[in-house]
Amino acid sequence: MGVDVAIADRAWRFIYSTTMRGLGEPCVSPVGQLGELRCQCVLVCIAEADPMRESRRLYWEALRPGGFGGRAKLLETKGEGHVFHQSRPHCAEAEEMMECLVAFISGELHDESTQSSQ
Repeated sequence: MGVDVAIADRAWRFIYSTTMRGLGEPCVSPVGQLGELRCQCVLVCIAEADPMRESRRLYWEALRPGGFGGRAKLLETKGEGHVFHQSRPHCAEAEEMMECLVAFISGELHDESTQSSQ
């Protein structure tokens, strides 16, 4: 399941009609507002074949090291595309992602990155 970034940008401008920045809107891509994050931990999930992978990677890189004053965790899923976990919620990769999310929420994950197996 592929995502056309231009279509996603137009859709975001429609959904959030007061923006002129589309996918560059801070609530979608908050790199410029890291100091305003009101949390202590951030989990960034990236799918290897997601067309928006690079912008999500830039977000992760901006969070490190201590770019916002909290802990940051990256989960990168190999061989998968944008929102793969929604179209195939019972595949091994989606289940591994859910386990990572549960561990993150319960405070059992440490900083840095994790790559899921394919």
